[in-house]
Parts: sequence; structure tokens; C-alpha cells
Amino acid sequence: MFSSISLYSGIEIYQVDNGEIAGYSTTDDWEEACLLKPEAPCMLHSVKIYLKGGEACKDTIWIAQDPTDGNQPPTIWVMHYAAYSRRIFDYTGEGWYEFVVSDAEIKIGGHTRLAILHHCGKGRPGLAYDTEPNGSGGYKNISNYITDVYTPNPNFYNIAGTLMYAAKGHYLCRLMVEYLEDPDNKPSPTMLDVTTNAGLIKTADSTPLKNPMGSVADWNNDGFDDIATAGQFMQNNGDGTFTNVSASIGVKGNYTVWGDIDNDGFIDCFVNGGGLNDLIFYNNGDGTFSKGTNTELQMDHPNVTPLLFDYNRDGYLDIFMACGRRTIAGSEVYFPDQLFKNNGDRTFENVTASAGIEAGEQPAMDCWGASVCDFNSDGWIDVYVNTYRLARDLLYKNNGDGTFSEIGKASGAAGMPTSDPNYFGHGMGSDWGDYDNDGDYDVIVGNLGHPDSRGLVSNPSLVLRNDGFDTEKFTNVTNDARMLFFEMNGGVLFADLNNDSYLDIVHALYSYHQKTSGDVAENHTRFYQNAGPDKDFRMIEKTWEWGADIHGAWVALRTDYDNDGDMDIYVCSGKDNNKLFENQLPESGNWSTIRLVGDIASGMNSLAYGAEVIVSIDDKNYVRSLPGSISNGRTSQSTNAIHFGIGDQSKIDRIMVLWNNQANDVTEIQNPPVNMILKIGKNGLLDMPNKSLISVDKSIIDFGVVNSGEYKEETITITNIGDVEMNISSISIIGTEGDAFAILNETLPTTLAVDQGVGITIGFAPTEKFDYRATLKIESDAGNSTLGNIVIIGKGYEPSGEIAYFGEPIDFGNVLIGESKSIDIELSNIGEAVLEISHTTYPASFAGCFSTPDYLVPVTIAPGETEIIPLAFAPSEEKTYSGNITIHSDAFTEPEFDIFVTGIGEAKKSYIAVGSDEVVFPETNFGETSERDLLITNSGNKDLIISEINFQMDRDSAYKVKDIVYPFAIAPESEETITITFTPIKESVKKTMRIYSDATDFPTKNVKMVGVGVDPNIVIDNDNISEIVLAPNPVNEMAKLEITIADKLIQEIKLSIMDINGKCLKEIDTGILTAGQYSVDLDFGNISAGTYYISDVKNGIYIPIIIE
Repeated sequence: MFSSISLYSGIEIYQVDNGEIAGYSTTDDWEEACLLKPEAPCMLHSVKIYLKGGEACKDTIWIAQDPTDGNQPPTIWVMHYAAYSRRIFDYTGEGWYEFVVSDAEIKIGGHTRLAILHHCGKGRPGLAYDTEPNGSGGYKNISNYITDVYTPNPNFYNIAGTLMYAAKGHYLCRLMVEYLEDPDNKPSPTMLDVTTNAGLIKTADSTPLKNPMGSVADWNNDGFDDIATAGQFMQNNGDGTFTNVSASIGVKGNYTVWGDIDNDGFIDCFVNGGGLNDLIFYNNGDGTFSKGTNTELQMDHPNVTPLLFDYNRDGYLDIFMACGRRTIAGSEVYFPDQLFKNNGDRTFENVTASAGIEAGEQPAMDCWGASVCDFNSDGWIDVYVNTYRLARDLLYKNNGDGTFSEIGKASGAAGMPTSDPNYFGHGMGSDWGDYDNDGDYDVIVGNLGHPDSRGLVSNPSLVLRNDGFDTEKFTNVTNDARMLFFEMNGGVLFADLNNDSYLDIVHALYSYHQKTSGDVAENHTRFYQNAGPDKDFRMIEKTWEWGADIHGAWVALRTDYDNDGDMDIYVCSGKDNNKLFENQLPESGNWSTIRLVGDIASGMNSLAYGAEVIVSIDDKNYVRSLPGSISNGRTSQSTNAIHFGIGDQSKIDRIMVLWNNQANDVTEIQNPPVNMILKIGKNGLLDMPNKSLISVDKSIIDFGVVNSGEYKEETITITNIGDVEMNISSISIIGTEGDAFAILNETLPTTLAVDQGVGITIGFAPTEKFDYRATLKIESDAGNSTLGNIVIIGKGYEPSGEIAYFGEPIDFGNVLIGESKSIDIELSNIGEAVLEISHTTYPASFAGCFSTPDYLVPVTIAPGETEIIPLAFAPSEEKTYSGNITIHSDAFTEPEFDIFVTGIGEAKKSYIAVGSDEVVFPETNFGETSERDLLITNSGNKDLIISEINFQMDRDSAYKVKDIVYPFAIAPESEETITITFTPIKESVKKTMRIYSDATDFPTKNVKMVGVGVDPNIVIDNDNISEIVLAPNPVNEMAKLEITIADKLIQEIKLSIMDINGKCLKEIDTGILTAGQYSVDLDFGNISAGTYYISDVKNGIYIPIIIE
């Protein structure tokens, strides 16, 4: 059961609890976790929790992301990277506590849960829970946990933080949120699942393909990406559909990567069959492949991630194999990575040792993901290996002489340091791209993580920012980037999904369970949108909004399968099914996609593996590269197409290609067309069709602000930059506000010759104060005709009153029920005409507790003036009131103006405090009486009624309260002194006095009583112990205590063996001793190793002791 109750426009309360308190947790030092997931994405304004029990203290809660997607709570062990906020506060007694976090810009909901963590016990309060069973309907519905976070779990590898239990009810934790989407109306998908319609299904039974790996490659050179997965080869028909050519293609294998290995101009296929089954299938150039005979590649190694790249720039693709592990005779055995140099004749030489790869991986590691890159932009392709089993990641820097140097730790690419300097992450894959558009290549790393104590020694997925080519250093910016931490993170990729020039991220999320397994939460692959420089390139999670739902995927691949200029995503899952998400994101920007053709005669690889492309627009450079086969996790491959989104830019000044050959050839193309797929070779553009191409000098026509009734003109120039005449069928203005805009040309062109340009003049005549928007639509036969859609905007303006409030949100604080408090609201008119305020409205939940005087409305405020309106708060219930009051006026911009107000209705309460938590009496002879006074204070606003005071387990009645008649009252903000008597009949008397009252905070208040009784018949001299020695110390089991008593006085010694917390473990009574030497045998055999001490407070004995 959940509820989402609207308080006021924009802000709502999200709660799961039913509000009826059943109890709270008291288990010492356990962790409470409440997991909340609003139905739709929203921004978190504040968190409210209800605490109960315990003593007044400093307390802490963690507000964090839930890394498990359900089935397990996060723990304190991962808060250093999973927490959004940590709040330390003063716990003063039972009640609600609210924490405002709006400044942190926390986005939750949809598929993303929020975790609220709190430690209970040891005198601290606990989260109150309700009366409704937690987890009814299945294990995946548990959202409230109590976890023993410190005790190793004997049933799970002794890992702490895994002993978790369902809480008895739902914790009273609530969220104040502002929804970004309608919870009751999920938007239509804009990353649309077209898998079935595209024909990506098995031929035999028409069921979707299922496999954790896949690859994208244009194996028939038709310019459209084909897809291979699960042993099925799906050839792109060029019309949005695929044909299964598995029976005819001649390639057999589930896991493939692609490159022109023999450099004959046709892409070949490397099949990772595992160890002795690794094969190369060479392309015959007719749509079929033939199996090679490369036995030198067939090592008995678990090949996990093969990469094709040209490390020595000879034009032939070499092969790097990142190898994993096997279990042999019950033990894990790790296999070293391998590098094979292509000899240029379809044979290979193993150069692992001579190239420095063997020296870089010492000892052998369990390698799962790897990628190629030119991280320092020196023209030599490097290799980055992501290791499993918490080993460091390896960055092999290509030295340009046929050797590599491993610089992972030195560069910061090895991973994020943990509490153990030898432990890092469980690497699953990586991808390279310039996510912050500063001209160098950053890297994202997918790491499988853990939400328990292993989180101290393991990495989440990482965003590592390149500090510059010349530094060869990386900085971990994962927390700034806000890429979410999930336990089952898999492969990862960069792609500019909305063509705004900033690289977005898709991160696969694996699962051990099938989607249909029932009582298990779904692990959704996550889609992130780069928010750009205004938000420090933060990644905004968009999976729910975009509708890209897939469970349990291992890897995601980028491909523009329909060649429409935006990146589509193919996600591979053996736990759901593989899905092709067609990109239909609205408001997508302009783009340029480049397919490179290497010049074999110039020593290049035919696919141009190793090349870099720089796009220049004005003074800004954008970089992309094709370093080799692009693996996004294990044996996988994304498209070879190089894609640039360029946002609102309508032109590109230059494209520069840096080729990966010995001659360092460079190709420059000036003023290329945009919104086209360009094929570029060494000598420039290739296969450019004879087409007209449209160019516009403005991507947006912006009129700015124009007064109502006035008029303004703007002109846009369109030019045919193609090589044939352009035919224009129509030029029009479309859009609901198009009536304010008009085309002023007397005649409009119907054709444009090559290089001919013409100006189109648009007029803007607003009739009211309004934000106008329309589109100038130029329909033509241009090859890039979509550039003919130009946005037109303008602001109509007319004088009006405008309301403003420059104060802080209004906080009435605590107001007693039945009383009233008033705060003046100062409203200003910042407009140019008189502002009239008609009335004020309030949310229904305020129940008439807020009001403004009726005689003040309507109110008129002259331009530039202010008016004071008193707002009164008279609470009727004991609760927190918060929401917006709405000021209604004739203001143009905000006729309904909201001001946030809050106040707490407080019932009269009494609060108890004592002058001291411990009352110490002087040594008192048996039968005699000592007295001590104790001050009791009532800091509340109603009488404190003391119903009883007693002393726990005081069978001898040593302690009494003098001259008290129960019940008695202490007035508000007053104090009362009671007198306590101590009449001992034995030596040491420690008891607890309990004060029972109607105090709100501590209805039972405990005070320690400490007194020492003295037998007057025994003569004791505390200075008469001349020597006391313990040997041996440190001690194993047995030790002797040697005591020397001087003179002839009587001495009584009572020893206590205490732990460091003052707990008495054993008592030893020597009896009464006269002068002389004594030896006392002490047995420590049943006491565990640690630090302790031997004490006799009465005689001043204190001996530290170490037990081994």
C-alpha cells in the first residue's frame, strides 16, 4: 500500500506507512533501512522520519541511493560513495524530524529507490514502524530492513552486513517530493523497443533472441549496421528490418568481434569459442565467410575479451586477448592476457612477453573487460584491461616501439583507492569518450559492486576524467557525475543520444535471475543524459522517462541501425531478451556521422582502425576516435560509425581525420554538410551523391522582446551548397502561435542554383504578452532537408503588474494548539502597471489554520511599491503543516503566486531533566545516614507530574527520597529539589533511581546512585599497601598477584577484573589481611584476549593487564 497525497502545486508527500505506530527497534548497534520508490521520477525536497525511545543524544541518518534495486538493503559500508547526504542532528525525544535536502538536487523515483539508514540501540532511538506487515506479497516487496551490519555472517563467507531481516512493519519515513512526470500517466517510450518489428527474432519459432553478448558490424559493406548475437547473424535490409542469414553466411559462433584482419577491404570475424576453439572467419567478399586455420591463436586459455587493433601502425590488425579464470582441482587459476602480432599473411606471432604485456600483469589476473584507446593522443593505440576479483585495472601505454608499459596505478586508471591498497573493483567493461568536451578522452568503467562490508574494498562503477594528454593522469569524478552505484553493474557505453554534443551513458545491469522468476526485483539497464556544463556534466538517470525497460543485461551496444542520425541502442540480456531501442527522443539536435575508409596503399587498415576525427565549429573542437574494435564488455562490439551530435549548430567549419599509419596522413574537409552520413577517405569525401544541400545561417530565429502592437523583422539566408539545383516545394510557417509571424517576401523561390542563396524575411507582430513559438518549414529535395526546419521564437510584451516576494520561506516554528502567531508577508509589484491582489487560498490539509484578514482584500499595489499582508497560524492539531499558500492577482506572469509556509502545531508538554545523572554519596558508616540533593527541572509548557520515585533492586532500602508525597507537580519552566538519603548496611551500594512521570521525552528517567558503606569495627589504612605486583603481564592463563602490607594494621582488599568498558568479569575477595606478604593466584583462562584492568577503588588499586 502506498499513498501520494497532494499538499500543494509541485510538492507532494510520498509515504508507505499507515501512520499507526506499533513499535520501534531497540537492538544494539543494528542498522535500520527504509527503501522508498515514488511511482514516477521526482526531485527530493526533504525527508521526514519518526524516532522513538532512547536518550537525548547526537544522532545520524544517511540519505542514500539504493544500490540493489530491491531484495537487499545498502549498509553503512558503502555510504562513502552511495550517500547523497549525511545528517547529524540532536535527538531530543520522540517525534518527527525533517531534513531539507533540496539543495542537493536528488532525483529519485520511477526505477530508482531512495534508502534512509539509521543506527539504533545503545541508548539511541529507533525508527518507529507501523502496524502493517512489511513484505506482504513476496520477498521482492520487502522495503524495510533491520541489519546486523558488524557481525560476520557464518553462512555467507563470514561477510559482515549480510545478516538482514525484514522489519516488523513499515518505518515511518516520508518524502517531500516534486514530481517531474505524472505518476498516473507514464509517457510513451522515446527509446522505443522495435525488436520484433525489426525482425530480430529466431527464424525457427519467432521468439526474441536471448544472449548476454552481441556485436554490431557492417559485414556486407552496404552502409547499414548488421547484428550478430546468440549464434544468429541478422543482416540489415536498410528499411528498418533484418533478415536472418545464419544459414548462408558461413560463420559459426556465439561471441564475435569484427575487423579487416587480412586488410583486403572486407571485414572479417573473430569468433571467441573459448581457448582451443578461437577461430577467424575470413570474408569472401560475396556475403559469405571461410574458416581460417590460425592454430597459433588456439591457446588453452579462457579468452574473455578479444580486441582487434593495429598497435604497430602497419595496417594489419593485431589481437589482444583479455583472459579470465578456471577452477582446477577446487582452486581458482588465473590465466595471463595475450598479445598476437599480425604478420600480414594471415598468421600471427605471440609477442606477449617481448611487448611488455607479460611484465605488466604480475601475477596473472582474472580479466573480464578490456578496451582500446589512445588516451594520451600520441597516435599509438593503448590497451585498458578491467580486472575482476578486486584486482587493479591495467592501462598499457603504447610506447611506439612495439612495447607497452603498464601505468594503471601511476595514472589513476587502476581504480578508486579503497581501505585496502591492494583491492579495487570487479571490472566488467569500459568505454572511452570526451564526456566533458575538453578535447581529451575520458573513460567510464563498469564495476560489479557490493552493498555490504565488501564495499570497503571494492569500487562502484567509475567515471575517470582525463586531466589532459600531456599529464597522463586521471581524476575520479564519479560522485560529481552522479552515475548511480548498483550491485550488478555490467557493461557500459558512451553515446550522444539527444545530439546535443554531450556524451550520455548507457549502463547494463546484470541479474542472476530470469525476468519471469517471480519474487525478484527487476534489474533495469540504466540510461543517463549528460546535463552539460551548467550542471558540471552530471548524468541524469532517464530510464523510466524514456521507456527503455530491459532486465538483467550484460552489455549494451550503440548503432544507428536506421541511419537517421541518432544513436539507437541494442541491449543484450540472457535473463530477459535482447532488445533494440530505436531512438525517438524529442528535441534532438543536428548531427554528423562519419564512416572512414582507410587507404590500404598508404599503409592504413581498410576500416581505419586507430584513426581520430576532429570536428571544428567556430572556436570549439569535438573529438571522437575509432581505436579498434569497440568492446563495451566482454566479447562485444559497437558500431564503427563515428557519430557527432552538434546541438543547435547548423554548420561545421571543418572535419579533420588523423589516420593511423606510418606517414601520419591527415585529411581536412572544409564546410561539410550536416545531418548526413559522410564517407571519408584519405583524399576527402567519397561516394557523395549528386544532391542539393541546404545551408542556413541561423539555427533559430529569435525576435527577442517586442511590445504588443509593435512590429519587428528578421531575415534568414538559405543557400544551396550541393552540386545540383535545389527544388523548393513550399516555404511556410507552422505552429499554434504562427499567426504572430508572417513571411514578408513578395515572391518565394522555387529553385536555387548551386551556391545560390536567398533571404527569407519574417515579421513578428505580437498581440499580447505571450511567449510565441513556431517553425519556418522549407520543404525541398535537399539531401539534408531536415535543416529546413527553423525554430522561430519571440516574446510579446505589454505593461502589467507583476508580483514578487523576496523573503525566505515562511516558518512559524512551534505554535501551541489553541494559540496563534502572525507573520507579515511583504509583497512587491515589480511590473509597470497597478497590481491587484484578489484573495488568498490554502491547501485543504491546512484545515483553516492559516488565514489573512478579510478586510485586506482586494489589495492594490502601485508599480515599484510594496504591501504588508499579515498571515496568521493557529494550529488545531499536533502535526507539521507545510505547503504553499497561493496569492491570486492580475499579475501577467504568475497570477497564482505560491509562497511556501510551514509551522508545527504543538500540544502542551512537559520535559524532564535532572541536575546530574549520577549522585555520589560520601563514605558512610553502617547504620548512619548521608544526604544529597537532586534538582528536577520541567522545561516544558505544562505541569510535570511525578507519580513515583523508586530504587531498583534496593532490597536493603539503603536509598530513600525524603519527605515526598506522590504524586507531586513541577510547574512549567520550573524546578524542584528532592533530598535523597543513604543508610548503608554493607560496603558498596550502587543502585538506579527511577523517576516516573508524564514527561513527553523521558517518562522513566534513570539516575545512578553510588554510595560506599564503612564498617566502623574494622580499621583500614588506605596508604598501608606498600607494594602490589602482577606477574607475568601480559598473561596467557595464570598469573600471581603479590601484595605487601606494611606495619601491623588490618587491611581488607576486594579486587575486580574489569573490561575496558567497566564491566566486571570476576571478583576476588582476599578477606582481612594483617601486615606481611601475600600471594593470590589469578585464573584468566576463560577470558578472551584483550586489554583489561584489576581494580579496587576503595584501596586505590589500578593495574592494566593484557591477556594474550
